[in-house]
Amino acid sequence: MLALDPRTRYLPDVPASGYVVGGDEPLAAALHRLTTEQFSIAIDALSDPAADLGIATSATLKAMDRIAAVLRLVRSSIGDEAYRTELRILDETSELLGGLLEGQPELRALDQLRARYKSVLQPSAMAPLRSQLLHRHQLYRLRALSEGEAMQQTLHRLRRARARFAAWPVDDRTDARMYGREPVEDSFDALTTGLQQTYRRGRRQWKRIRGDETEAMGKWRSQVRHLGHQLEIVSTAWPEVVGATASACRQLELVLAEEHGLARLATVTSGDRSLVMDDVERSLLDGLVAHGRTELRSVADVLGHRLYIEPAGQFVQRLRAYWSARDLLH
Repeated sequence: MLALDPRTRYLPDVPASGYVVGGDEPLAAALHRLTTEQFSIAIDALSDPAADLGIATSATLKAMDRIAAVLRLVRSSIGDEAYRTELRILDETSELLGGLLEGQPELRALDQLRARYKSVLQPSAMAPLRSQLLHRHQLYRLRALSEGEAMQQTLHRLRRARARFAAWPVDDRTDARMYGREPVEDSFDALTTGLQQTYRRGRRQWKRIRGDETEAMGKWRSQVRHLGHQLEIVSTAWPEVVGATASACRQLELVLAEEHGLARLATVTSGDRSLVMDDVERSLLDGLVAHGRTELRSVADVLGHRLYIEPAGQFVQRLRAYWSARDLLH
């Protein structure tokens, strides 16, 4: 009777697909594959004439966010010039699409607020405000579509970027070095600096939040999202643990996104008094927004404490140990 490979028998099979390094996949090949896949996801979403515009835009922005997370992860390997150039192009492309989602965070925040407090609200509570916020979002979208050719420009940029990323070398045998590009080393060392910087920045923002520095909330949310994407990539190291930590990042990012939406809702309604004319309804809205933000900040602090309790160096060394253990059964 033939004995099975111990790795096959006991370790989870991680195929070389999706936003994760496959179990036996070299880093350079994995990062090449998953970035070009994300570009294809974005291009397909925007190219589908039957797709909902909001959903397609969100899918595109998420794909670009994941590509940016890869760039941050391997910045020390690809060099500052390539990193800054590609990240700037991604940021400019995101700005082209940003207007299509303008006004959506406030609208979503109001829906979440009404759902959160539905036990104490009438079903029709703040319905006029919702109608006005929806109309406002639709006007922003129409304006974005009429100003220039956002979709065509975005698709053009994405296709060119995908071609550049597809030309990145995956091993020493390719001819891409003529363009000054080098393959990413197949070692956890290639990821260490990027992971540590992302974690350290997120931990720093968390401490500022705990000190009640309101302006740090958006920066913290960005760092949490970046860390979550990077942990998805390396979750092969120990899917049950690293994958769970990536899920915790996603959960925290959702909490911070909801808090951000409530902050935007408060700013918009206080800046335009015509959105809520009734004084009683305005008082109710202000009270619910303040209560909701307080609750969400408390939840975020608990989740942040779990995620960022370790110093950055210790966190990365733990991931290194998981990553090294992958190869013990070879």
